[in-house]
Amino acid sequence: GATTPQTLVEASRAEKERRANAGKPVAVITDKTLPKYASKGQITVADPKKDKKAAKTPAAAPAPAVKDEQYWRGRARELRETWKQAADEVKDLEQKSISLRQKFYSESDTFLRDTQIKPDWDRVLDRLRQTRLDVDAAKQELAQFLEEGRAAGALPGWLDEGIEVEPADEAAKKKEPAPAIQSIEPPVLNDDAVRTPPPGPEVPR
Repeated sequence: GATTPQTLVEASRAEKERRANAGKPVAVITDKTLPKYASKGQITVADPKKDKKAAKTPAAAPAPAVKDEQYWRGRARELRETWKQAADEVKDLEQKSISLRQKFYSESDTFLRDTQIKPDWDRVLDRLRQTRLDVDAAKQELAQFLEEGRAAGALPGWLDEGIEVEPADEAAKKKEPAPAIQSIEPPVLNDDAVRTPPPGPEVPR
């Protein structure tokens, strides 16, 4: 049958790729030169399906990680260190917030207080909220890991790896309610004439 233009394009492309890979000159095939090459038997049509199949052949899948003692110990320590880092950052941000709170109330320059100190305070509080969420997420991830380890038969000693880096005051926090974050948040200043006075010492009755 007659050769369609689409077939010519495919034949030309295949021949160019074959000859390029072979390092030989590429013959340009057009409607005019096709009879010339065809009569000499110089046209070789590659099978694109074979090339696609070869390209799609996946590499051997990696073997699943073996959850041995090294895995359980390493992961347990990693999760506890992540938790400790977040908890340490919470402490640091709480101190910064308290410092900015005192600075806010002691600053007599209202312009400086409202344009510099309060925005800094707000940023610290935003970070503090996020970091507290990070602490909760790290604790939850550790709890899930420990449950997985126990179900998989990991020894308690493996799962306790790094337990010494857990936040030291965690047990105390469980007994005492955490202070409300509102206690260190800046007041919303809608009216410059009305200011929230600094908290003074509580007078015994």
